[in-house]
Amino acid sequence: MPDADWPFSHPPRPLSSDAEEFLSYLAIERGRSPHSLSAYRSDLVAYEQFLSDRQIDLEAVGPNVVEDYLAYLHAAGRKATSVKRALSAIRGLHRFCLDERGAVSDPTEGLRPPRQAEAIPKALTEEEVARLLASVRGLDARSRRDRAILELLYATGMRISELAGLRLADLDLNRSLAIVFGKGSKERVVPFGRYAEAALGEWLGPAGRVVLAPPRWARRADEEAVFISSRGRQLSRQAIWVVVRRAAERVGLEHKVTPHVLRHSCATHLLEHGADIRVVQELLGHAAITTTQLYTKVSNDLLRREYERAHPRARRRVQAQYAVPVANDAAVDYRSLLEDERHSLVHQLSELGFGGAGKLEFDSNFADSSQVTAERGEAEALAAQLQEALHAVEVALRKLDNGTYGTCERCGKPIAEARLEAKPASAYCIVCASVGRR
Repeated sequence: MPDADWPFSHPPRPLSSDAEEFLSYLAIERGRSPHSLSAYRSDLVAYEQFLSDRQIDLEAVGPNVVEDYLAYLHAAGRKATSVKRALSAIRGLHRFCLDERGAVSDPTEGLRPPRQAEAIPKALTEEEVARLLASVRGLDARSRRDRAILELLYATGMRISELAGLRLADLDLNRSLAIVFGKGSKERVVPFGRYAEAALGEWLGPAGRVVLAPPRWARRADEEAVFISSRGRQLSRQAIWVVVRRAAERVGLEHKVTPHVLRHSCATHLLEHGADIRVVQELLGHAAITTTQLYTKVSNDLLRREYERAHPRARRRVQAQYAVPVANDAAVDYRSLLEDERHSLVHQLSELGFGGAGKLEFDSNFADSSQVTAERGEAEALAAQLQEALHAVEVALRKLDNGTYGTCERCGKPIAEARLEAKPASAYCIVCASVGRR
């Protein structure tokens, strides 16, 4: 995993003054979030390391150098989404140098990012969401907090960073509204329903947040935060991720649920129940309607079910007169499943805070720097599980490429389909696996 996201074997070098000025410009004048700045910094460190290894000054970079770097990232195993983000950071740096630092040209002008497959958001069913939300049953303060987190994520479609940054002053419980600060510090007002309102009322009542509040607040941000830890600190992205993961494990949905999946589920269920797409766009804080339109493709399943239920000529399927042979059908299906699984795991690691240096980048408010808390350990263990699963998926994809997928690594015989569909997929047939356990 680190090799795919960090293609250099030696420690990263400091950024140039131009790059540091560019990041300051993004933070101060463009209002980019700390998470966006961290991603840009990782991309620029890797880019400047590439230039340094080839003894190329930033001012001397031409289009061919940038193209070579993008090809280098692709060869190192970076995904199209990562290469696109890297190009965005590089383009921003060179344009900043052109406008503010006296550069004579922009070597990224005219360069296009790699095309990426359009990822269809994966939503839970309404029954699965109900199971997840009902999984936290206790009446202690932490249980009340965790219930409120789950209800609010599904009710509003907030991003995990938006929920972590929510302040008490941003809530209006009387009108069931929340002020949310999204990407680029853009503000929007989102409503929430009676279940989320009730869960928030329990958390903010005398048996909830007050119990976890310290005698004296360490920081003003902690005092203003809606969600706090057992130590009275503002809850971080990683801690919220762990809350969602625990709830999913209780009901057997750990392979399907992340905070972002609840966002997808909120949008998909709204559209399935007739919400206007422009309303969903505003609720989620999408800058472009095309992003929201991805959810309409998910809801096409509902369209098909309703059509077959209602149309008189669609209720019974007529058996086809001719069979259409499909070559390598199983291999195609498995590749699609594995590609989807890889995309999901990479997204989960990114959401959890897995940075370009091959390790978790914890929020500054996750815990005191001198302590390693249980929540921190859980987040690290979860990241290790996700990395292990990602490695297994990438090994399986390589086997598909060389024609050995689905055969036992010991005896070479076919592996049963049920063992291939397990997570992670088995590398051995049932006989060899049984021998290995003896």
